[in-house]
Amino acid sequence: MVLTGVLLKFKNTICLVKKEVLTPLLIILGLITSFIIISSLEFYGINTEISFPTLLFFVIGFIVVTVLHEITHYMVIKLFTKQSVKLKFYFKYMALIIIYDELKWNQYIVTAISPQFTVEIPLIILYFETWSFTILLILIYHTLASLPDLVLSIKIILMFKNSSVKMYVENNRVKGYYVFKENGECIQYLF
Repeated sequence: MVLTGVLLKFKNTICLVKKEVLTPLLIILGLITSFIIISSLEFYGINTEISFPTLLFFVIGFIVVTVLHEITHYMVIKLFTKQSVKLKFYFKYMALIIIYDELKWNQYIVTAISPQFTVEIPLIILYFETWSFTILLILIYHTLASLPDLVLSIKIILMFKNSSVKMYVENNRVKGYYVFKENGECIQYLF
């Protein structure tokens, strides 16, 4: 779901500009769902009491998981391409973001889903080994933070196969992304 906008010239191509609304909606839906899941855990006998040590472990654990997540993106991009890649912290999104140039559709998908193997699967295994509520919280919020990667991967598979994706960065801030279709069409999605 996007709001269509104006045409923009980029790289000698006219790009259709659209406002990305699906990802923010899914993140809001994910937040609501995560609160419902967490509030219903007590019904299943899981201790959901959040003490100071639990909160501290969650914050530190989530920061470590986020850094591992972004380092995984970084390493995969470096493995597939020879382009320069930057790791930036954006206060607007409260997130670390990898800034890349242009990736082919299959490179993007592998880069986007790779943290699910290096972070998500180990967290799932760790949770079932420890049954720790804090690990479960980290797992839930890592999944939620991964939604933009996963949604764009699905979108590329369904709509933009054989295209390339380029980040739209203006004044050192990520503003969205471009999709360059195989037929020469360009679409710019703004956050």
